[in-house]
Amino acid sequence: MPPKIKLDSSTYEFEDLESKYGKFFAPAFLINVDGKDIVRQGAAVTNVTVTQSIEKANSFSFSVNNAYNWVSREFDWADTFVLGNPVEIKMGYVDKLETLFYGLITNVSYNYPSGGNPTLTVTGMDYSYVMMRGKGEAAANSWEKKMNSDVVKEIAQKYSLSVSNVESTTKVKNKIDRQGQDDYNFIKKLAGETFYEFFVLSKDVYFRKPYQNKTPVTTLVFGKNLKSFSTSMKLDFQVKKFVVTGYDPKEKKQLKAESKPIKPVNSNSSTGEDLLATFAADNKVNFTNTNLSDLSELQTIADAQALEASMRLITGSGESIGFPELIAGRFLKLNGLGARFNQPMYLRTVTHKISSSGYLTTFEVAGNAV
Repeated sequence: MPPKIKLDSSTYEFEDLESKYGKFFAPAFLINVDGKDIVRQGAAVTNVTVTQSIEKANSFSFSVNNAYNWVSREFDWADTFVLGNPVEIKMGYVDKLETLFYGLITNVSYNYPSGGNPTLTVTGMDYSYVMMRGKGEAAANSWEKKMNSDVVKEIAQKYSLSVSNVESTTKVKNKIDRQGQDDYNFIKKLAGETFYEFFVLSKDVYFRKPYQNKTPVTTLVFGKNLKSFSTSMKLDFQVKKFVVTGYDPKEKKQLKAESKPIKPVNSNSSTGEDLLATFAADNKVNFTNTNLSDLSELQTIADAQALEASMRLITGSGESIGFPELIAGRFLKLNGLGARFNQPMYLRTVTHKISSSGYLTTFEVAGNAV
């Protein structure tokens, strides 16, 4: 059975995390490659990094400093660091470790420095990487009378991936066309049409509505456990409303859908639309023309465009003490930053790294209300 990576609605008091991980002393990791614990086999591993994202494939990297055998003039563990071998990475403290990554080796780099010890660096991606290699000769190119989620399930199961986290999109379409895309980008397109998130954790496919679970995973306080944070507010991408048009061939008339007012996903109340209303109430309307003939589809696209644009009002990045519970796809409460930013923010990307500097977690967040 593939390991599970925990993405749920649990919330943690930071003091409980501190207790669980022994006040964050003695960072530790475990790397299994093709079922083998490479550290127990003698590999001197450094700079272990795992990046989780809701926007692109998850990835990992680590270096091995003692892989080169000066006697044989060959790299050891040649049968372990093989392209395509499965990799599991856990991080934590002492013996309290949590799985953060499960995927495949996609690249092995060798470095022979002048006057130094040769090293190798191993990198890889989650199982969505296999979907990027194409679609297979026997793969379907179109589907009739199916929902987007039905197609996602069919494709995911072809790769022996779990579909228990694929949420129904409810709308049955007359025809869904692949348009020559590989499986990964095709699912990304289907997600974009209904404004769903698509990502893979271990061997679980997530295809879901965004921003639904607003319970923050924990609270980080600047000057305490939030080491640094930078953020900005921008009106550049804020739009009063989005208008999406189509055409009804039976009635021979244009169809039009306008985005509904944006609701804050954070705890503050003023969205970009509200801010625009103070000085540009009649401006900033975005138009998209389509050949769609279903008004409900047009409405979905308009609302999706509006929500995605609104989430670019606030963006930020931070660094904290490392702990595995921080994961992309959850909300994180921030504090000590002032009223505008003391609120839950959505984690788009999270990077866990254990190096000579210890265990640190960096992250990127977004929000749509100030």
